[in-house]
Amino acid sequence: MQFEARYNQLNAEQKRAVDTTEGPVMVVAGPGSGKTELLSMRVANILLKTDTPASSILCITFTEAAAANMRKRLVGLIGQTAYDVAIHTFHSLGTTIMDRYSDYFFDGLEYLPADDIMSLQIITSILEQLPRSNPFSSYHEEKGYFHARTVMNAINDIKKGGLSPEQFRLLTEDAMAFYAETQGALQEALGATVSKKTLDRLPQFLSSVAEATHGGLRPLPSMHPLKARIIMDFQTLLEEENSKAVTEWKKNNTSKDKQKQLQWKEQVHAKKYAALAEIYASYQAALHAQSLVDFNDMLLRVVEALKTHEELRYNLAEQYLYILIDEFQDTNGIQLELARLLTDTDLPDARPNILAVGDDDQAIYKFQGADIENLLGFQTLFPGGASIVLDKNYRSTAEVLALAEDVILPCEDRLSTLLPEDFPKHLSAANPSVTGGKLRIIQTPTEEEEAIYIVESIRQLLDQGTDPAEIAVLARNHAHLAAVAKRMRQEGVPFVYERSNNILEDPVIGELLDMLDVVGTLFSPRYDLKDDILSRILCHPYWGIPTLTLWKLSRDAFTERQSWLDTMLASENEHLQSIAQFFITVGALAAHEPLERIIDLLTGTEPLDIATISPDNESTTIPFTSPFRKHYFGSDIGSASEMETLAALRGLQKKVRAFLAGSVVLTKDFLEMIALYKQYGLQIPTDDTLLRKDHGLSLMTVHKSKGLEFDHVFLVRCTSEAWNKKKGGNRGLSLPKFLALSASPETESDFRKLFFVALTRAKRWITMTYPMRSTKDKTTEVLSYLTSSVMPETEEYIAPKELLAGNYMLQIQRDTTLEDVEYLAYLQDLVQEYALSTTHLSSFLDLEKGGPRAFVMNHLLRFPQRKQVSGCFGTSMHASLEYMHKTLRTKKTLPSILEITEFFTNRLKRERLSDLDFEKYHTEGIEHLTRYLSERGPLLDPEDIVERNFKQDHVQVGEAQITGKIDCMHLDKEARTIRVTDWKTGSPATSWKGKADYEQAKLWKYRHQLMFYKLLVENSPEYRDRFVVTEGALEFLKPTDDGFVILETQFDHATMSEFAQLVQIVAKKIQNLDFPDTSAYEESFKGTLAFTQDLLDGKV
Repeated sequence: MQFEARYNQLNAEQKRAVDTTEGPVMVVAGPGSGKTELLSMRVANILLKTDTPASSILCITFTEAAAANMRKRLVGLIGQTAYDVAIHTFHSLGTTIMDRYSDYFFDGLEYLPADDIMSLQIITSILEQLPRSNPFSSYHEEKGYFHARTVMNAINDIKKGGLSPEQFRLLTEDAMAFYAETQGALQEALGATVSKKTLDRLPQFLSSVAEATHGGLRPLPSMHPLKARIIMDFQTLLEEENSKAVTEWKKNNTSKDKQKQLQWKEQVHAKKYAALAEIYASYQAALHAQSLVDFNDMLLRVVEALKTHEELRYNLAEQYLYILIDEFQDTNGIQLELARLLTDTDLPDARPNILAVGDDDQAIYKFQGADIENLLGFQTLFPGGASIVLDKNYRSTAEVLALAEDVILPCEDRLSTLLPEDFPKHLSAANPSVTGGKLRIIQTPTEEEEAIYIVESIRQLLDQGTDPAEIAVLARNHAHLAAVAKRMRQEGVPFVYERSNNILEDPVIGELLDMLDVVGTLFSPRYDLKDDILSRILCHPYWGIPTLTLWKLSRDAFTERQSWLDTMLASENEHLQSIAQFFITVGALAAHEPLERIIDLLTGTEPLDIATISPDNESTTIPFTSPFRKHYFGSDIGSASEMETLAALRGLQKKVRAFLAGSVVLTKDFLEMIALYKQYGLQIPTDDTLLRKDHGLSLMTVHKSKGLEFDHVFLVRCTSEAWNKKKGGNRGLSLPKFLALSASPETESDFRKLFFVALTRAKRWITMTYPMRSTKDKTTEVLSYLTSSVMPETEEYIAPKELLAGNYMLQIQRDTTLEDVEYLAYLQDLVQEYALSTTHLSSFLDLEKGGPRAFVMNHLLRFPQRKQVSGCFGTSMHASLEYMHKTLRTKKTLPSILEITEFFTNRLKRERLSDLDFEKYHTEGIEHLTRYLSERGPLLDPEDIVERNFKQDHVQVGEAQITGKIDCMHLDKEARTIRVTDWKTGSPATSWKGKADYEQAKLWKYRHQLMFYKLLVENSPEYRDRFVVTEGALEFLKPTDDGFVILETQFDHATMSEFAQLVQIVAKKIQNLDFPDTSAYEESFKGTLAFTQDLLDGKV
C-alpha cells in the first residue's frame, strides 16, 4: 500500500502528528493507538515534502527489535531508501558517534567495551587501596569487597543521570554545604512535633532557604537546583495549609542527629557521597588509561564531547535535521541530555525538529532509571511546540478499555491530570472489527489449582483451533509463572517462555562447571576441599552409580580419611575405578591443554584413553567417553529441553571464546572468571538464537509484554501481595534525591500503570486469576482493582481431585526415598550407639539449610562439605585460645605476644588457605589475639577447663545419648556452679534480639547451644548431682571499639524442660530413622520455628 492510501487511513490527530514536521512535537500515544505506524509515516512524509536526505533523519527506539520493526515498515513505504534512515537505540547511537568521530574520544585511539566483570575488577582494585576508615572498604571472605557491586550500580546510576565525576562531586558538596547552612533553620521550623503553629513558622524557614548561598547548582538543564526544589515544595505546603502534608514531608526528608537535633536526611550520607565521588573519578581514569568504555559510558562520553567540542555539536546538528524518539517516557537523564545537545545549535530563533512519542500511563521502567519527569520537562526544554494526544485504540474492545481506564484513572501523576488542557486523554475503541470476547475473574482455593485452571483453559482454546500466538500468560514477575510453566511441561502443552536465562543458574551448566572445578584444581594443594563437588557430580544418574554404592563410598572416604578419588581407586568396583581414572587423566591435561578441549572431554564430545589394570595385573589403557553428551542429547532430538540445554552450552561457548580473545586460556583461568561472575551475582545469557520464539503461546512478565498484543490474555496471581509488593530498594546506596539518579520507591500509581499495561495487551479476552491461599498456606488478599464496579463478577474454580498433585499421573516421582529397605538397613548400622551433638540438633531443625534430609546427607552419610574460610580461621583462633589457657595453667603465666603469634601462624598454615585469605586472616587474627592477651589475658582463670570433650562420658538425657565439646568451663567449687562459655569469631552481638531474620536465627541457635551444654554438663557422670550450670556466655573474639563483647544468659526451668524434651524427640527420630518431610514448611527461620514447635507438639 502506497503512502497516500495509508495516510488516508490515519485519524485526524495521527495526520496532525505526521504533517507537523517542523519544530518540537510531543505526542502522547495511548496503547493500541498506532504510534508505530505514525513514526513510519512521519519519516516518509518528511522525505516526500522536503529535500532532506534519508540519512539526516534520526529515529531512536529502545530495543533492537523495535528498530528492526520500524525499518521493516519503512521499507514497505519507501523501499530501499529506508536503509539510509538512521535508526538506532540510544546505545548504538553513542557507539556510532564514537566510531565516526573517533578523534574526539581517547585521542583517536581504539577503545574496547568493558563488561561488568572488567568494571568490577577495576572497582575492586580501587577499593583495595582504600583505608579501612572509608565507608566502602568492607571486605567479605566469600563475596570479596562487599560494596563493589553497590559502587558499580551507583556509578551506573550517576552516568544514566548524565553526571561526570566532577559534576557529581560539585553537586554533592554544594548540597551538603546547603544542608549545613540551613540545618538550624530546619530545626527551628520543624524540630517540634508538627502542628498548626508549625505552618506559621514556614514562611521564615522559606526565607532562610532562599537566602542560602549554596544549593543553587543545576544538575542538568532540564532539572531544578536543590534550593529551588525545596522552595517549590514549601510553597505547595503553604498553599495547602495541611499539617499532615508537612508531617509527611518531614518524615521523608529529615532525621535526628546524635544530639537529637533535626537534620536533612541526606546529611547522614555526606562521607559516602564524598568517597563515591573519588572512586567514580578513579574508575573513569582507569577506564581511560586502558582505553575501555563500559555500557553506560557511551552516552556519557558522547555528551561530554558535545559539551566540550562545539564543532562536533554543530556537525551532528547538521547531520541529523529531524529527530524522532519513541517510548519517550522511558528515557533517563543522560538520554534526554543527548537529545537536547543534538538539537542545540546556538543559532537565534532555531527551533529543533524533534518529535517525542510516549505514554505516561505506560511508564513502567522506573527501576531502570527511566524518569517520567522527562515527559513533563519536554515543553520546558523544547518550548513552543505542538502537543498531540492519540487516544483512539485500534487493538481492544470497549470493555477491555473501560476496565483499563478504571485502573489508571486514580493515578495522580498522569499528564491528563497535571496538564489537562494540553493532554486530555480518554481511551476509546476505534476498530469496529474487534468485537466479542469476555472479561473474567477466577478465584481458586490454591496456587496449584490456579495453574491447573489456566492450563486446562488454554488446552480447551487450542483444541478449539485458537492460534497459540494469540494466547499469553502474564505475571508481574517470573516467580508467579513458575507453577504454570511446570504444569504446562507436565501436560505437554508447548509454550514460549520469554525470559532472560542465566546459564549460571542452568542445572546442566552447573554440572559441567562442577566437573571443570574438579579437574581444574585436581593437582592443586587444596584439592581435597573439592570432594563436596565430586560427590555432587557422581550423584547424577548418567554416571550409573547406585545410591547405596555412593553412600558406602562416602562413609569409606570419611572413615579412611581419604579423598573420594583415592577411595574410588582403591575400590574393588571397576566402574568407580574407571571414573576416577577419567577425572585424574582430564585433570592432568587441564594443567596445560586449552579449555575448549577439556570441555569436549568432559561433555563426551571427544573420547579419552585412561589407564587401568588388567586381570593379569598389567597396566593398559581403555577408551572412556563421558556419558554427559549421550544423556542430554540422546534419542529426543530437537526437543524443547534439549534445545534449552544446547542454548545454555552455546552461551557458555560464546563466553569461553570471548574470554579467550585469541589467546590460550587454561581451565583454572576460566574458573577464576566464573568465580567472579558468581561472587558479584552477574549473569551469562544463553544463546537465544536456538530457542524457537515464534508461533507459540507465550509466558512472560508484563515488562516483557510491552508493545505486544494477544487475543487471549491470562493475568496470573492477581493479589495485592503479588502486584502491590515493592521491589528491592536502591541496591545498597541511596543517592541524593534531588539529583533524581536512583529510582524512587514504587507507589500505588506505579502498580496501577503496570496492571494497566497488562490489561491493554488484550484484544478481546482477559482472564484474571488469583488463589485464596498461597503455597505457604497464607490467606491472600485480592487485588483492590478487581473489586470495582466495572469488574465482572468473580467465579470460583475448584480443580477435580484427579488433577491435583497427590493423584496426578504425570507427577514427577521423588528421588530415592529413605524408606527403601536396603537403604534403611545401611542407615540403621550408622545410628547404632548414636550420640546427638548441638551441631546435629541444629542441622536437623534448620530448614533454611535442608533440615532432616540435609542432616542425613551431611552428618550420617558424611557427604563431604567444603570447610569455609571463616571456619578455618575459627579453628585456628580456638586453638590459640586453648594454647593461651593451657600455658597459663601449666606455666602459671600467659604466653608472650611472640609465642601466641607464632602458634597462631603455624596453626593457620595447616588450613592451607590461599595466599590472599591467609594474609587477610593472619593479620586479623594477630590483631585480635594481641588485644585479647592485653585486655582479657589478666582476667583469665588458670583453673578454667577448656575444650572439654564429653565423647567418652556417654551422657544420657532420658533415652537420648548426647555429646559435645565445650570451649570453656568456669567452676565455682564453693557455690557448686558452672559457667559455660562458647568462643565466637564472627561479628559481635550486643543483645539476644537480632534485627534481621538471619541474625535472629543465628542467636536462636547460639542460645540452643548454651542450653545444650547445660544438659551435657549436668547429666554427665562427672558433674551430675554435684554442679549446676547457672550461666552461659558467648565470648566474641573480634573486639569492638569498646572492647570484647560477652553476651550472657541465664536458664529458667520451663525453657530448659521444653528444650530437654526437644533434644529427646530429635534423638529418638534419628535413632528410629524417622526423618520428617518438611516440604510444607517455609525454607526460612520462620519455617524452622514452626517445625520445631510441631515436633514438640507431636504433630510430626
